[in-house]
Amino acid sequence: MCTSICRPPPPQTRTTMALRQIIQLSVGAVFFCFGVALTFTPVWLSLHLFHTPPHEINHLALRLGGVRDLILGAWCLVTDQPRERRRLLVAFFWLNVFDTYSYFATAYEGVVDFRFARGSSMASMMMGTLALGASAL
Repeated sequence: MCTSICRPPPPQTRTTMALRQIIQLSVGAVFFCFGVALTFTPVWLSLHLFHTPPHEINHLALRLGGVRDLILGAWCLVTDQPRERRRLLVAFFWLNVFDTYSYFATAYEGVVDFRFARGSSMASMMMGTLALGASAL
């Protein structure tokens, strides 16, 4: 005899599927916009978001991360496959996990200022949590 575990999940309504797509596309747009901001305004972000004085290594790190977020965010926006979009969001999560580790490792080594690592890791953790939540839908 089959119990409730054997039952297939209920079919998803159009409203549920549309809401999931809107949330996932919104997260892709956030990553895209954040990537554009990191790529083109690293000095302003360094001063206002991360609260660190301008330094060349910080700007290089911000621009490199910005290009990655810009490309993957655009990919998330243009793909029409929900499964691929979820995979991209999971990839965003893991990229942000490793970014957080990298920020603190370079701060520990004395390459970057600890304030930069703290601000960057907070932004990275927020973006990673956003990506993970959207991928779970």
